[in-house]
Amino acid sequence: MTEARHMPCGAWGADKPRPAGVPRVSEQAKRTTPDWEAMRVVQCSRCGLYYAAPMPFWDDRDLQALYSTECFGDESPWWPHVRTQVDPRRRLDAIEKERGKEQPAPRMPDIGCGQGYALEHALQRGWDVWGLEPSKAWAQRTATRLGVKVWAQRIEEAEVPAGTCDIVFSDRVIEHLAEPMAMMEVAHRVLKPGGVAYLVTPNASALVNHFRSMAFRLSGLRRSPYIEPLGSAYHVVGLTPHSLSVLAERARFEVRDLLVRHGRNEWRKEKKWRRASSNRWSCGLPSCLGSLSARARPSTFC
Repeated sequence: MTEARHMPCGAWGADKPRPAGVPRVSEQAKRTTPDWEAMRVVQCSRCGLYYAAPMPFWDDRDLQALYSTECFGDESPWWPHVRTQVDPRRRLDAIEKERGKEQPAPRMPDIGCGQGYALEHALQRGWDVWGLEPSKAWAQRTATRLGVKVWAQRIEEAEVPAGTCDIVFSDRVIEHLAEPMAMMEVAHRVLKPGGVAYLVTPNASALVNHFRSMAFRLSGLRRSPYIEPLGSAYHVVGLTPHSLSVLAERARFEVRDLLVRHGRNEWRKEKKWRRASSNRWSCGLPSCLGSLSARARPSTFC
């Protein structure tokens, strides 16, 4: 049963939030989310994590409705090549650099693997891979297309033997989780000593979001630009460089590299951000410009 309940900060663990605005609400979210009218975006005063309050906990049926094709919009011709080829190669190259290419072929789960593009490129490198994907439809399609095992489970329900993986990979998943610590704990548990966790998430503290917040306030709107917990793409938490580091350290990881990437390519991702006609531009903005990527190893003192 779908519910909404008040939660402390998912990174710091404290309950000292400050208001950050009112979320935009989709019609689908209104149909699936109790207490949506009372929901606000808040920010942890300790670590800077943005999150929804109260936090929505959607059941499987409502999740399938929310994460339909509507969630992803109409893609530009440029974006599929980046999503399926450029980004997976760049991220796996970074992992190989961290591990050292002389290491034997690693075992890697992709947490929230979706359509399996990272898994596909890892297979081409000879890696032993499998996926974890809460959407039963996507899990089945990816497993069939790649011939790999994809568990159709929520992350917090995953039953993976401890200490069996060399790498844990997750690309733009943690921002959808009401309890982000659950994913970090799974990653820590399944990694071997010296393993590598690689995490990518939007940067909620991107400079453009602060400018948008100022513009909203000047226009008399209370809307939050930092996360969209009740609108596409349903990000219920928003990580900043500091809150991501805090989350990793609380999960007993040592952050080896934290990269903040610019977000200018986000403008090209969807058709609605491109020229709408010969004499006008679409006025929409992506919900988050820029991303955070982090490589981390389990702490030696844990």
